Amino acid sequence: MPGDERFLDAFWYLTTERKWSTGPIPTSLVEEYAFRHSFPTDMIAVFTRILRKLDDDYLGWVSKELERQRQLAKSKRGFGKMFRRRK
Repeated sequence: MPGDERFLDAFWYLTTERKWSTGPIPTSLVEEYAFRHSFPTDMIAVFTRILRKLDDDYLGWVSKELERQRQLAKSKRGFGKMFRRRK
């Protein structure tokens, strides 16, 4: 949809402002971004909801990816144990 890139640009910019790598983007920063970029007042709540949804989806993906990588690392450690020399 035309104009959607504005939301995505904001999301990728604000994603670097997390307090923790797997924590949400603070709502105060989302609102500050909207004010700084002259969003109309009636659009700030909409903007905040859209950014929150993008962030929730992103954090869900990150969580799944971290778990996938943990499982992969765990399976590689287990695989290596099968081929160790016995003393």
